[in-house]
Amino acid sequence: MHLIYYALFLQGKEETGTLTEGETKVLRLLIPLVKLFTGKLCVKGTSELLECFGGMGYMEDSGIPRILRDAQVLPIWEGTTNILSLDVLRALGKSPDSLKAFIEMALSKIHQARSSISTSSLAPAFPETSQLIQRALDTTSAIETLVVSLSAASKIQKESIARDLSFALAALMTFALMIEHISWSFSHLSREDISSNLFSAQLFADIHLQPSSIPKRPFSPSDIETGHRSLFGRL
Repeated sequence: MHLIYYALFLQGKEETGTLTEGETKVLRLLIPLVKLFTGKLCVKGTSELLECFGGMGYMEDSGIPRILRDAQVLPIWEGTTNILSLDVLRALGKSPDSLKAFIEMALSKIHQARSSISTSSLAPAFPETSQLIQRALDTTSAIETLVVSLSAASKIQKESIARDLSFALAALMTFALMIEHISWSFSHLSREDISSNLFSAQLFADIHLQPSSIPKRPFSPSDIETGHRSLFGRL
């Protein structure tokens, strides 16, 4: 929800003519990223919902199977996940500064949140906050390492890594927005609500924010050729 509403916020600024140059570049990347990320999450979340009901969730009478079938269309219509990942590459190709603006925006939110939280009297009661922020910074470094390696990569090499890059960027911005919300909650919400927000952020980070899972470089031409032979050689 954080990612969706942030994109809507930027679109609102665009419609009112108040969008900055940096925000324009961020919004261009957010459009495909929001769709590919939330589409996949919706299918996974609906599948978990069905499973929560056990056998009854599988029965058509529950209505959940229809919800799951409908959810499956989200990663398909208006651009599949692969097509949207390629659109991210196209946006970066037309405006190389877009990625820099995107990462700087995410880092700005993370650093501002860390500064705000550090001055709160409640900060010592939630030491896990600093660990979450460090996870976000490590993820940013991993993304930057991958991006540097793309500068000398061929078109097919870039395309081979487009999905990994896109999901990493979407997860990073989502988490930056969650950290931003947590910093706000330190001065506006109760300890219980802060704990709840931190738990949500921790759960999200454990699933989607794993710096070690981000490739350090795109696949080599030989890796791609081997993969093609393995896949299509059986057809």
